[in-house]
Amino acid sequence: MEKKNIAPNARPAAGMDADGNMQIRSTGKASRVPTDRSAPEKAPAARRPARRAARTAQNRQNGPVTPAGSRASATPANNDAVEYSFANSGLFNNGMLKDGSTDPTAVSEAHRARAEQGSTLPDTNTRIVPGTGRVRAHKPTPANSGARRPVGGTPGGAPTSDAKPMPPAQNAGTPRAAASFATKVTPAVPKKKSAPRDGSDRPRQTGGIAAMNSITRALIYIAGVILTSVLLSVVIISNCNDIFAFVKGDEQYTITIDVGTDLNRLADQLKAMGVIEHKNTFRFYIKYRHKDMDAYIPGTYTVSSSMSYDQIIAAITPREQRELITITVPEGYTVDQIIDLFVDKGVGTREGFEDVIQNGNFSKYWFVNELPANPDRYYRLEGYLFPDTYYFYTDMEEKTIIQKFLDNFESKYSEAIKVRAAALGFTTDQVVTLASILQAEGKERIISISDEDTGESASYLDYELISSVFHNRMNSGWKLQSDATTLFALTMDKTGMDEVTGSNKNYENPYNTYNIDGFPPGAICNPSRNALEAALYPASSPYYYFASDDKGNTYFAKTIEEHNENVAKIGQ
Repeated sequence: MEKKNIAPNARPAAGMDADGNMQIRSTGKASRVPTDRSAPEKAPAARRPARRAARTAQNRQNGPVTPAGSRASATPANNDAVEYSFANSGLFNNGMLKDGSTDPTAVSEAHRARAEQGSTLPDTNTRIVPGTGRVRAHKPTPANSGARRPVGGTPGGAPTSDAKPMPPAQNAGTPRAAASFATKVTPAVPKKKSAPRDGSDRPRQTGGIAAMNSITRALIYIAGVILTSVLLSVVIISNCNDIFAFVKGDEQYTITIDVGTDLNRLADQLKAMGVIEHKNTFRFYIKYRHKDMDAYIPGTYTVSSSMSYDQIIAAITPREQRELITITVPEGYTVDQIIDLFVDKGVGTREGFEDVIQNGNFSKYWFVNELPANPDRYYRLEGYLFPDTYYFYTDMEEKTIIQKFLDNFESKYSEAIKVRAAALGFTTDQVVTLASILQAEGKERIISISDEDTGESASYLDYELISSVFHNRMNSGWKLQSDATTLFALTMDKTGMDEVTGSNKNYENPYNTYNIDGFPPGAICNPSRNALEAALYPASSPYYYFASDDKGNTYFAKTIEEHNENVAKIGQ
């Protein structure tokens, strides 16, 4: 195949340097000026003194000028060397740029030039001189030739000197500066930095810090769960109390429903009046119970804050013809008396009330769960049907009615009463039992007592002075000896006796405190709030006896002799 050389003395076209070498740039096209191999070769030019060529417009047009003091490298013709020059924008090495990437334009131009000139691209041992923009490829020189690589001269000519190549000029990094030598180097592979085990770019934390962070997150999570649970519990309890009226006031309200009043407007009215607390809960519950209407029947109705949501809707629904009645339970009424009161009003039956009081499930009340299992007790809930004024419907069930009584007791038996009872060593049932005895024996009035030693007078409730008598007896180990307990036993056994006399004072019954020590098996009536407090806060007195007349006057005595004198006065 006929070889072609680049004409050394021809004026370079676009893409050629001053020596006639090919220019291949990453963003341009390469052009070549082939010369016929058959043309006679010119003799090598005589060595001239090196001089610094002035950079003129002609120099710039013809290509880079060899810096002064350096020799232009030449490639002997018999080595068939081919030289490629590349633009500074990317140095070529084995089809790759110096940063390891491939410029498609540069690669395609290089391969096209190689095919046309019959030469090869630089091998891996070609040195890439930084900033020169030129790559030189040479065929190896035979080891036994002893000849140095030619330096200087013109392409295809003989070497002009044995001088060593000069180092790159200081301005070798400029686009037109050329290197005067090339050596073989092995490309360096950059060392990769170790990445964190979790694959992220952040630095790996130490074990102690990571453990602390985990504990902190766990504590925050636990605190959030506890706070959410507390808030949720408060909301649930408040809504349930509003729905079922477990612990609410007992105020009566008169509500007027206008024409076109719907559920939303009704809820707003009830909320504004104070009958309910959560109007959104009211709306949801009534819809859930399918008791909502497009419009409620106009009229004036009476409702109470102690009513549940169902009872409120029933009260403003006249189509059901439910009759709302008011029942006032006097202080000191027994269970039997309360049952008779409801039955006489047409509410419930005696059998229904007795079954609920004795066997009804009221385990949600803490004081019912604490009741002692005593077979001698007449009524399980005696003492806990709190006397007050209530509003009931005539068609209400017995359990619902009793539940209203227990709700009221729970609200009246305050936390202060619980603390005081614990300090005195009394159980809740003992406090209720003692209060029931005070309720039956005393009167809710103020009594003034003069101290014989000091001449001063002090005023007390009748309950408080009577309570001081029983506390003095218990502290001295005496029997209570209350006539009220004896009368209760006579009444419950249906003896027909309605008063305590000398003949029946020692009647055999577990409730007769003339025969037993301490408290009877249970309360003998349902006491008021004042009686409950007086049982825990007795007056300070020296009395051990008391007696009452038919007018409600109570006489107190320190000794049995004084007491007998008071009884004699009452009998007169």
